[in-house]
Amino acid sequence: MKKIEAYEANQQEGLLLNANENPNNLDDEVIQTIVDSMVTIDFHRYPDNDVMMVRQAYGKYMNLQPSEIMVGNGSDELLGLMIHLRLGKDKTLYTMEYDFSMYDYYATLQDANVVRFPLKVDEVFDVDRFIAEGKQAKPDLICFSNPNNPTGRCIDKQDLIAIVEAFADTYVIVDEAYAEFAESSMLDQIQNYKNLLVTRTLSKAFGLAGIRCGMMVANKETIKELEVYKVPYNVNVLTQVVATRVLEQKDKVLADIEAITQARDAMYEAYLADTPKNVTLYPSCANYFYGKTNQKERLLALMEEASIVIRNFNDMYFRITVGNTQDNKRVLDILRQV
Repeated sequence: MKKIEAYEANQQEGLLLNANENPNNLDDEVIQTIVDSMVTIDFHRYPDNDVMMVRQAYGKYMNLQPSEIMVGNGSDELLGLMIHLRLGKDKTLYTMEYDFSMYDYYATLQDANVVRFPLKVDEVFDVDRFIAEGKQAKPDLICFSNPNNPTGRCIDKQDLIAIVEAFADTYVIVDEAYAEFAESSMLDQIQNYKNLLVTRTLSKAFGLAGIRCGMMVANKETIKELEVYKVPYNVNVLTQVVATRVLEQKDKVLADIEAITQARDAMYEAYLADTPKNVTLYPSCANYFYGKTNQKERLLALMEEASIVIRNFNDMYFRITVGNTQDNKRVLDILRQV
């Protein structure tokens, strides 16, 4: 088996701005609806294997049919399922140079090859070059995040459609874990392309990282074909109940998303108005900022001194989750010190 790097789990102490979580817990009213639902659970029974309660609630929320949705123990499980089904020795995954580390993790478990499209954070995405290099790689599966994790950049929808059409005989997974903070999605294209799969999660915008619930959305024929490979009872009953209760509170979720998006934009405007000398933050369409500095040791030391946890990458790069207004001001103050 190829050497594999363990996934870096997030810390649990301090101001946690390293895992792109929602800065707010569920409000008391929503929590009470969850508590009230607990007394109705038959704990001695297995959960609904079809996860129909969540599929119906998410379908209503996103204007989808339950038959177009498959639910997993986080979207990670569903990504892992597709990589397991499509890849193996001498098979190839095509992804971005900078992208979610779990794609490499699952592909390595399958002893598959990983071809990465080279794209620096400050370069313009060239869809024709992406397709041309992808054709040379002859991928068995294509998977990338949009908005991109960790850079926060977005690929235009027409470019995404061009990719799906160019690889009509290959599954193309667009991982939309942060799409609630962006302006476009590929969910409305699933009926047009049988090879298109879109993954979503409740861990970020919905503030439910603790319950592990994610979705894969595709046309109903594709979902029907894939469901037979899903692990039975993969989503526990507590997760199903909590996810459903939160999805029923659409207005609260949308208000929370709007608040985070506004905080992100205000933070970037404040950064541009008083740009730190040795720090670059890149514009983002997600709920985090990707940045670089030639003074990273000092940056990390100052963050640690302030009990702020950010994501540290190789070389000069780092990532900071958008928090509330006060959190973001603390971060900007430290960036200016650097």
